[in-house]
Amino acid sequence: MIYAKILHVDSHTAEQMQQLCDRAHSDVRKEGCEFDEEVTFEDGCRMSIQVCGPNDPSQESCWVQGVLYDADGTELDCTEVNDRFLDVHTICHGVHEYRCLVQVREEVEPDDSLTEEYAKLALEGANTVAKLIANTVWAYGAWDRGHETQLAEAMKSVKDQLLLLVPDLDAAIDAALD
Repeated sequence: MIYAKILHVDSHTAEQMQQLCDRAHSDVRKEGCEFDEEVTFEDGCRMSIQVCGPNDPSQESCWVQGVLYDADGTELDCTEVNDRFLDVHTICHGVHEYRCLVQVREEVEPDDSLTEEYAKLALEGANTVAKLIANTVWAYGAWDRGHETQLAEAMKSVKDQLLLLVPDLDAAIDAALD
């Protein structure tokens, strides 16, 4: 069986790890681990993706490996070492194949002005709807208990009025919930 997982990393980490694998860096820990993150497969096995320091950091670059562990943490196997951080790291163990794709997480920069504008619009919309409901319910005299018919008529009126404001109300609600 083939098991596959994606390990997402931010662009800064990806760039930094690849630079460590591209050339020697004297500030790297000798035989240390510069990066070590795991994914867990459906069968409980885990693969750790590691960027490891060389014997002589001033002369050698780091290298990447994947290490496979069982659910109890016993090391089962590892990949051949290579110099590509963003890659598919594959281990065949027994009848199973484990694949871990390391890729950059899509990063969306928040636009604070848009977020603030959306918040203002949502607040205005909520206030408008609240006033619309209160006025309609009041007009139908449905404030007291026991007036379910009047309340139902008031809600239908509110829906009709909202449809005047937003012709495709169902689509607008679905879009807002997505």
